[in-house]
Amino acid sequence: MTGEQYQQAINHLKMTQVASSRLLGVNASTARRWISGARAVPTAVEKLLLVMIHCGLTPDHILHLNPEDILDRVAP
Repeated sequence: MTGEQYQQAINHLKMTQVASSRLLGVNASTARRWISGARAVPTAVEKLLLVMIHCGLTPDHILHLNPEDILDRVAP
């Protein structure tokens, strides 16, 4: 994912650079570096954004995930 594609993805999800950095748990400067091309967008970030767009998930959906609730459902 290029910096331009990252910007397009967060725009599609109605997020600012700061909001996207909060969602992803990184510094706002990291998001700026991704957009400028100074740093590569990590594959995991790319995949999360693409899944969010494909599945119609909002940032609120992701922010309100509770790992314990989810992992309890998949525990043997």
